[in-house]
Amino acid sequence: MFNMMHQGQSKSQFVAVASIAAELSAVMNVAKDISLAAANAKGIAFRAGEKVKGFQPITDFINDLTKDAIQVVVIINQKALDVPNTPIFVDNFTAHIEKMRYFH
Repeated sequence: MFNMMHQGQSKSQFVAVASIAAELSAVMNVAKDISLAAANAKGIAFRAGEKVKGFQPITDFINDLTKDAIQVVVIINQKALDVPNTPIFVDNFTAHIEKMRYFH
């Protein structure tokens, strides 16, 4: 029974990881879109000259914020890639391979 419960947990972990990956992808896309919009706004403000000079710190802040968001998503993705190397994952993977060998 423990083995069946353990298998259910590993499946739910995979579902959770996939769900998190999808959410991170969405965050990355939004951050890239916002970064592009901030860059465009900065270019427009630059061309407008002195009249809108006060707008530049806002676009700089938005650009920095989106860069930070993108960096955090990249770090989380890198950490997620390490999940398959954890001992629990390796044990589960090894158990599944052994089952496959048994049935072949």
